[in-house]
Amino acid sequence: MSQPVEKAHVVCRGRKFVVEFAVLDDRSMPAKTYMDSLDPSDRVNLVAYMKHLADNGIIHNQPKKFKLERFPFWSFKRKGKGRRKIRIPCYQQDLRWILTHGFDKPARSEWDEQEFTTATAIRNEQLTRERKQQKKD
Repeated sequence: MSQPVEKAHVVCRGRKFVVEFAVLDDRSMPAKTYMDSLDPSDRVNLVAYMKHLADNGIIHNQPKKFKLERFPFWSFKRKGKGRRKIRIPCYQQDLRWILTHGFDKPARSEWDEQEFTTATAIRNEQLTRERKQQKKD
């Protein structure tokens, strides 16, 4: 079972899952930094999607809000102010959904490959840090 998360890293807790920010070795949280930069109305809507996931599980019938992009990465999606296409990649680990980072998707339909590289690097760093912590405990 995964280690408990500190409250500062938790976006929301629900009946089924916890949604949290990935925490890097330097204690930064790229997804939190990105979300903090968003317009408040966009941030509120994204957190509402996350709360829905935490309470009810995967949002299968809402591909405009939450979608499997490339296993293991899903993304929360929002059309933001100024025609922004907001994306927040995440992955599932046990009963947790971990947000890796955020970005504005280009106008074309696919993500830039660099976004998958970034999400993978953040995931690997988070998993390595948690494994080291589990060995200490």
